[in-house]
Amino acid sequence: RFVLKQPFNTYLNLKSLSSYKALMFLPLIIITVNPFIYKSTEWTRMLGISKIMEANTVQMNKVIEAFLSLEGIPNIAFNLFVMAIMAGITEEILFRGVIQKGLKRFFKNPHLAIWSAALIFSVIHMEFEGSIARMGLGAVFGYLYFYSKNLWYPIIAHTLHNGITIVVAIMYENDMIDIDLNTTESIEVTWATFLLFTSIAISLIILFKKQFNQTELEHE
Repeated sequence: RFVLKQPFNTYLNLKSLSSYKALMFLPLIIITVNPFIYKSTEWTRMLGISKIMEANTVQMNKVIEAFLSLEGIPNIAFNLFVMAIMAGITEEILFRGVIQKGLKRFFKNPHLAIWSAALIFSVIHMEFEGSIARMGLGAVFGYLYFYSKNLWYPIIAHTLHNGITIVVAIMYENDMIDIDLNTTESIEVTWATFLLFTSIAISLIILFKKQFNQTELEHE
């Protein structure tokens, strides 16, 4: 029997932001991690992993495209609310606030817990072409949570990522740009770009970590 011995928001570490300076790193991390997302999706395609659930992936893309095809400011606002804000909040509560935290107590190893939760995060989405990319992104959110001990930071980062993706997709649907995020074949990332931006993203996460009191990291 599972019984919470503290308020739900306390258990999840949903508390006031302790470092507003750390917020500045979040959009930079989200932007610089994108070359990894595109390159790892290319790896998945080369390995043929995407073929495993190709029909399911196509169906999911059709549902997403149906949402994004809705026109007008109210519909765009609705898409951002549901697919960015609500998804960011609910998924981070589940995968980082509950699953990652539970796995950390089980494994007694935060890194194993972060990557295990990220793997579950990826698999549950049932979109195998982006499986490696989504696991990497889940790990980024996991480390933001572990280093800050505050679930709001990964929630904000997740919301930013989804929001940027939705805005870019809407711009593509309205012929404002030529980048189609649903077909990453149109985005070519060189190895030099991949290594440079991934290194920058890791450096930014390290700088994010330094914004918090390191002596408290092992006590959740």
